[in-house]
Amino acid sequence: MKGVAQQSRKITLIGLTALFSISCCAFAGDLEPPASPVPTMKTLTEIEPRTTIESLAGDADSLYIITDPGSYYLTGNISSGVKHGITIAADNVTIDLNGFSVIGMNTGGRDGITSSGGHYNVVVKNGIVRNWANGIVLRGYNFRCSELIVMDNNLTGIWAENNAQILKCEARNNLGGIGFHVEGYGAEFKDCIAQNNVVGFGAFHTVLAVNCVAHNNSSSGFDIGFAATITDCVARENTDGITTNRFCAITRCTVVENGNDGIWVRDSSTVRECNLVNNHNIGIFVRESGSGCRIESNVVTGSDVGIKILDDPGVHNHIVLKNSCSNDTTSYDMGSGNAYGPIIDVSGAGDMAGVPGAEHPWANFEF
Repeated sequence: MKGVAQQSRKITLIGLTALFSISCCAFAGDLEPPASPVPTMKTLTEIEPRTTIESLAGDADSLYIITDPGSYYLTGNISSGVKHGITIAADNVTIDLNGFSVIGMNTGGRDGITSSGGHYNVVVKNGIVRNWANGIVLRGYNFRCSELIVMDNNLTGIWAENNAQILKCEARNNLGGIGFHVEGYGAEFKDCIAQNNVVGFGAFHTVLAVNCVAHNNSSSGFDIGFAATITDCVARENTDGITTNRFCAITRCTVVENGNDGIWVRDSSTVRECNLVNNHNIGIFVRESGSGCRIESNVVTGSDVGIKILDDPGVHNHIVLKNSCSNDTTSYDMGSGNAYGPIIDVSGAGDMAGVPGAEHPWANFEF
């Protein structure tokens, strides 16, 4: 019996060993390793095809010339004394200076970035352009310049034609011209600074300027033509603060310590809720021919004349109401043929409830 039991256990052990071998064979993987997976991610060039500017050809007039639509970028500073830096000879071009500088030598009348003719849909961004005749010159329409510093150029910082947006840019020490100049229609300036130029901001018509600063320019801080909206801007220590032509709206601006006039307008324009302090000649001046201006709810302090309408037969039918003038040699000089709320002297009045006319909803105050 003992032999039979041993024989049985031996058979059982052999059976289990065989079963284990079969199981191992059934579940063992392929001894050959699988092929490497095919990459599915796209390269940066495939996602955003861009071309280095330094790889482009130039000619006798330009270091580099862009001849095809596309996106281009710098990989380092570039400079020249006798050629334009970058010439744009195509439409639909984006130039990313990538934080680098385009540097001239203030010689030879060359521009940092220029277009060869009338092109459209051009973007220039993110860098410094300095020491040229003009920093940037863009001819044509539909331009955008953003996050640029244009400085120490002989003439203009940025010069562009129709439908130009200039956003978050600085123009400094362009001592022979205008910091930002849009010739034509459709200029838009936002969050920009123009300092130590001849004119800070210049544009012809259909203009929007928002949250911009013009400081210490030798002529006007803002010299704007027709149909402009200028709001939440600062003009300080220029010769004139803000000068405009017809059909303009100037609102919530701060105009301080300009050597001549603070704001001047003409013909169907509005000046509202502005603060004007220590402008040497006239705070707000309605001048030359035209009618229909509205001067409302402004504060004017420390000028020879606070608010003045030119006394001329061609200047008429303007309205002045709810303003306050103080410490001016003359508070109001209204000319003839215009309308204005009562002018109420509240100097040292204390409680204004007892001042005749002070409760008038259109009253202009002087003190």
